[in-house]
Amino acid sequence: MVENYQVNVQHETVSIVIPIFNAETYLNDCLASIQRQTYSNFEVLMIDDGSKDKSIEISKHYALQDHRFVQLNTDSPQSGPARARNIGLNMATGSYVMFVDADDLLCQNALSTLLKAMDHADAIFCEANIASDFEITNVLGDRTEQIRFCELDFDSSLQILFGPSDHAAPWGKLYSRAFVGKQRFPEELRAGEDYVFNLAVFTAHRTINARYCSAHLYNYRIDGVNHIKNAQVTKPVVSAFQDYINVVKQTSPDSVKYLIYRMAIFILSIENIKATSKIIRKSETAANQKIIARYRDQIFQVENSNRRKLQMLLFQYVPGLYSWLYRLLEKSTRGGA
Repeated sequence: MVENYQVNVQHETVSIVIPIFNAETYLNDCLASIQRQTYSNFEVLMIDDGSKDKSIEISKHYALQDHRFVQLNTDSPQSGPARARNIGLNMATGSYVMFVDADDLLCQNALSTLLKAMDHADAIFCEANIASDFEITNVLGDRTEQIRFCELDFDSSLQILFGPSDHAAPWGKLYSRAFVGKQRFPEELRAGEDYVFNLAVFTAHRTINARYCSAHLYNYRIDGVNHIKNAQVTKPVVSAFQDYINVVKQTSPDSVKYLIYRMAIFILSIENIKATSKIIRKSETAANQKIIARYRDQIFQVENSNRRKLQMLLFQYVPGLYSWLYRLLEKSTRGGA
C-alpha cells in the first residue's frame, strides 16, 4: 500500500539510461516496456557501444517515432557498460535516474509506483523477477501484488545493497540525480563496476533518506546479452571495497560486515568464472584466500546459507579442489556440455 506517501514528484522527469551492445534479440521488448509506462514524463538515453547487429536500427526507430527516446553512441566501440552509463548520466536532464539493461523489462507501472513513494527521497529500491525469459504481454499486463514500503537510513541502505538480498547492481532502483552527484562508474573495470559505483554514491553522504519497495517491478533476464561473464582481475574491485570499508568503519562500524560480505561474494564469483574457463592466476587466488580467511567471521555473520559457507571454507583451504568441484557441478548442471 502507498497511502503513507504523497505524490509530490509526479511531474518530474525520469532519465532512463540503457547501455546497448548487440542486443537486437531483446532490445525491442525492453524499449516497448518503457514506452508503455503508465507514467509518461521520462527520457530514454540509449547508448550503443559499437553493436554489429541491428541494435542501432532498433534504437533509431524509437528515437524517430518518440521524442522521449534519444540514440547515442560511445566514443569508441566496446568501451564497456560503465562508459555507456556514464555518457547517459552526463546527458541526463531528469531529476531522477534509472538504469535498465538492454535485455531486461520494466513492469508497466514501475515508474508510477516508485515515484508515488519517492517523495524527494535519495533513492528507492524495488524487487526483480529473475528468469531466463519473459513474455512481454505478461510484463505489460495488470499485476496484482501487495506492495510494502519502508524507509531506509544509511545502515539499512548498506544492508539491502550489499547484504544477502543483493541490490548492489544499478538496475532495480530509482536514484535522485542530485544524490548521485558527480559519482560515475569506473570505466577501467569490466566486472564489479556496479558495486564500486554504488559504494561511491552511498558512502558519499553522512545521512541517507532511501526507501525500499517490495513490488517486483523489474524483470532481469539471466545470462542475457548484458550479463556476459567476465573474469575481471579481482584486485581493483577488492581494493575499492577495502577503501570504502575503512571509510564506513569510521562512521558506521556495524555496517562494515555487509561490504565485507559483498566483497567476498564478488571474489567467489570471479573464482567461479576462472574455474569454469580453466583460467589460472595463482597469485590472485592466494591473495583472495587470505581475504576470505581474514574476514571470515564477519562474512559468516551475514551469510545464512550453510552451502555458501562451505564453499567459502573449501576455497579458503583447498582452492584447487574447489575449482575442480565447481567445474564438475557446472558441467553436470549443463547436461554434460
